Amino acid sequence: MNTPTLHTPRLILRRFTPADIGPLYEILRDETVNTFLPWFPARSRADAADFYRRRIAPA
Repeated sequence: MNTPTLHTPRLILRRFTPADIGPLYEILRDETVNTFLPWFPARSRADAADFYRRRIAPA
């Protein structure tokens, strides 16, 4: 996938990797963060790993 990593002095934006499942779970389990998103909050790290495999991981 052609997704560049963007760097600024205070921020780095990059694609998620399998090493990010823990932090991804923290984002996906927060009901406030997910209020207006088209999926339900994750209930476990396994849910976050499944979300990563289905929606984020390169095909």
